[in-house]
Parts: sequence; C-alpha cells; structure tokens
Amino acid sequence: MTSAMVEVIRDGGGEARVCSTAEEILIEGGRAVGVRVATKRGRDSRVEDVRAPIVISNAGARATFTHLLPQATAQRELLATVPAGGGCVTAYLGLRESPEKLGFRGENHWYFDSFDHDANSDPAGLLAGKPAMAYLSFPSLKDPRATRHTAEIIAGLPAEEFAAWRDTRWQRRGADRLRHKMFPTAVMPGLYLAGADTMCVWASPAR
Repeated sequence: MTSAMVEVIRDGGGEARVCSTAEEILIEGGRAVGVRVATKRGRDSRVEDVRAPIVISNAGARATFTHLLPQATAQRELLATVPAGGGCVTAYLGLRESPEKLGFRGENHWYFDSFDHDANSDPAGLLAGKPAMAYLSFPSLKDPRATRHTAEIIAGLPAEEFAAWRDTRWQRRGADRLRHKMFPTAVMPGLYLAGADTMCVWASPAR
C-alpha cells in the first residue's frame, strides 16, 4: 500500500521522504509557506526548510496546533479542554505457515467475550493479558501476490493508558511497555501452539 501511495505522489511531481520529521510549519505574513524538516540517517543529521505554496497537515489538530504551530496560542488553549480520544494496540505478526491451516480464509473476525460491550471495553482485561474484545485479520490472505503470511490483531485501549510515554520516541520508551506482550497469545493461542508465529511488531499511539 505504501509503495502504491509513493508511486502516485511521485507521478504527480511530489517527493516522499523517510527518516524525516516535520518539526514546524513555517509561517510568514500570516500564512503557511513551508515546513522545517529534520532528517537523521545513522550519525548524520540535518535540518532544512522545505517551502511550498500549499501546506497540508494530516497530523491531527492536537499535534498540528500544539507542536507544529507553536505560535497558535488560542488553538492550544482550546485543544487543552478537549479530552483524548480512544486508542488501541496493534500486533503485526509474521507467520511461518498459512493461516488457512488454522481454518481461516481471509475474512475479518471480531472476538467478544460477551454481549456486554461496556464490560468488553474495560482495559483491565487487556492489561492483564486477557482481552475481552479484539479484531483479527490476515492481510496476506487478501493479496493473491503475497509470498509471506501475516496477521494483525487490534484491541481498544483508552489513550490515558499511554500517558506515561507521551512525547517519547519509538524504541526509547522503556521495558515497561512490554506489559502488553501477552496480548496476541490471549486472543489467538493457536498461533503459538501451532508454532506458526515468527515475528511480532507492536504499534500504539506515540503522542
């Protein structure tokens, strides 16, 4: 999917950058004129201003007005009154064998412990390694060109559960974040019992 998006961007004369972070939206004369970008590759790092006639931020209102536009005082004060939205944790699994051996055919699955969705949404079970609700999908079974097998498992978790790692960087958030590591086993123990999993990558809100 990413490759397809990059191809469209480049065909339109655009550029997709990796290892780069948007640090600030540049404002001149009351309008956005570009973005200050920090690029880091290994030990090499540099900061440059990339100018453009139109600047679009898809980072969300909170990140845009509190981080990318530090001078937007009124908007920051307004956003401070808005509660955080929902969050989730996602496990991306690389599988040694096809999920078809476990009876799956590429469909999506929602798992619920009960019809009480308020109880299913309680984060206590997930944090204890026993989620009451989760979404399970197998992207590789949807792609006829796939040569490797994959799965993803998603479960909701309130954003405040990630507050301790706010403003920290990926891979530098401490071992305590591994308390969610039993989540894939609890949702679908067959993945482990069948010896099918080879890799698990976690994703969760950064800010």
